[in-house]
Amino acid sequence: MKYRKLMFGLIIAFCIFAVISAIYEQIELSSQKDKVDTSTILENQKSQETLKREFNALFNNAISLNNYDTSKIQKIDSSKEIVYSAYDIQRNEENKYEVDIHLPVVNINNETASKFNQSTQTIFADKATEVLSNENDYTIVYNVTYTGFVNGDILSLIIKSTLKEGTNAQRTIVQTYNYNLETEKEVTINDAIVAVGADSAKVTDKIKAIINQAIKEANSIQVSGYATFQRDINSDIYKLENVDTFYIGPDSKLYIIFAYGNNDFTSEMDIIDI
Repeated sequence: MKYRKLMFGLIIAFCIFAVISAIYEQIELSSQKDKVDTSTILENQKSQETLKREFNALFNNAISLNNYDTSKIQKIDSSKEIVYSAYDIQRNEENKYEVDIHLPVVNINNETASKFNQSTQTIFADKATEVLSNENDYTIVYNVTYTGFVNGDILSLIIKSTLKEGTNAQRTIVQTYNYNLETEKEVTINDAIVAVGADSAKVTDKIKAIINQAIKEANSIQVSGYATFQRDINSDIYKLENVDTFYIGPDSKLYIIFAYGNNDFTSEMDIIDI
């Protein structure tokens, strides 16, 4: 009887060990797969320096329509295109400000376009008014520029500003508007992913890979004694459903921008090309 109990106990122990081993093996295989995927993503990815250089070179205060026929679009001002520069000012006043501002307006007569223009007013135009009324004892440097592209039925408008106030670090703010000219609705990140033929899961994987790499590089720089912008991979801003700064570029690729200067005094950003 004791022998049977011993054998029964050994059989149960062996089964438990087998199950645990199988689970562990699956975890290891999954982990190895993630490592391979991440390595592949980084291997095929342009450097952030290249992406930022290409991004900054886009801004020409004009919209590329790519031969899109806008004649049937109901405009606010029929004499102008669907996006035009409504406010251009270059002015310097000693000990007050240095500004180079080009503010676009979406010249489409509907609620969605109106919302875009209200956002531009709040984020950029109101700040321009504040800068031009500067009564501080330091010079404020403020630049605003824009660009945009039409791909298929999707209009992407990108506005970028740089701001330097007193002893604060320079900050770069990026705002994007994406609009479907056919449906007259705002384009979401999921809409854009579908438009470029990408896969949401792979986009999420790429965001994680690029941000983790940026964290690793920032930590290496910090060890050398230099201050760096701190990212948190667990932040909700990296969740796909929260991504709101993106555009489809002149190469018909999707670009996601994490512009940290939108909320902090920094010009740091990460760009994900899809």
